[in-house]
Amino acid sequence: MQKFSFYILLIIFLTSCQQHDFKTISVKGNIKNAAKNKIALISFGATNSVIVLDTSTIDAKGNYSLKSLTNDEELYAIKVDSLQEIWFTNDTKEITINANLYEYKSYQTIGSTASQALHSFISKFDSLLIIQKNKQANIDTLYKQKATDSIINIAKEEKKIIKASIKDYCTNAIVNTNSPALKYFYLFYANKANAIDAIDVYRMVQSACKQFPKSNQLLGLKNSLSDVVKSNPKLFLLNETAPDFNYVDTGKNKISLKSFAGKYLLLDFWQSNNDDYRNQTSYLSETYKKFKDKKFEILSVSLDSNKIVWQKAIKQDSLFWMQVQDTLGFKSDVVKKYYLSSLPYNVLINPTGKIIAIDIRGEELREKLKEFCK
Repeated sequence: MQKFSFYILLIIFLTSCQQHDFKTISVKGNIKNAAKNKIALISFGATNSVIVLDTSTIDAKGNYSLKSLTNDEELYAIKVDSLQEIWFTNDTKEITINANLYEYKSYQTIGSTASQALHSFISKFDSLLIIQKNKQANIDTLYKQKATDSIINIAKEEKKIIKASIKDYCTNAIVNTNSPALKYFYLFYANKANAIDAIDVYRMVQSACKQFPKSNQLLGLKNSLSDVVKSNPKLFLLNETAPDFNYVDTGKNKISLKSFAGKYLLLDFWQSNNDDYRNQTSYLSETYKKFKDKKFEILSVSLDSNKIVWQKAIKQDSLFWMQVQDTLGFKSDVVKKYYLSSLPYNVLINPTGKIIAIDIRGEELREKLKEFCK
């Protein structure tokens, strides 16, 4: 009976191997200054959890060898106790990885084209992040030295260029690779470093899952990002067409999104009893005066139920731009379309009707308007 059970299990295993086309992967090499350290071969499951596939001990000369069954092309890593993960892919059956415990970035991957591309990506990406960090440090120094606005603005522009370069570099790497393992890693790395907006990463992951439906790692990343996006549904609005609205302003004029065609519009939701909003209206007034002749408008939507209270607040705070009242408050269809859950809240819409910023105020709003309203 035991023999019979053994043969049944053997048949099931062999059938499974045929269906999933299991292969083997062998990783070996030399890690300096790591003799007698434990080393592990790891992968990542559909929930992005770490899976240990094989372990070994590095010998006295720094040599090691690891093996495991593998399936489709995926991302793997070797991990020494005190060393960062060294990432690679299984685009080949055998790969050699040499490293130094004290010089992590100097590692070499031999025998795997995709792994070499991955190493080059990390090296370039990290160098760009260092430049960005130095640019920010320069801006902080200029503020401390009370440098002129023109000099500070030049420094800010330089930082903005580097930030855009990082985003472009990541986006190009993600779009141009046909490797599911590399696409997974690039998306993961870009998201971790906030190099690309979360919603854009999520959309690219969705696209990658359609391109590589068998990739459990991409699916795992998609599931983890889904939780992040669901926790902040406003992200769905960014770079999307702004939902239309229909209001009547204080002059009894009909107002819709089309009323602001060709202009930058700050759609501004508020309530008269909200101190956080009313404390910033003077600054918002200055911003409006500065940009109102440069194709910029504000439409403030009050969620006050009492018309008299609303109009009194407009007069007290000298709000001289367009004002409308939505007496349905948080039950309003417009409020739901804009995922509004708390006040104050706003969205910045460009002349073509696309939402380009969410919850933007103060100096951040002015910087954005300086960029577009010239």
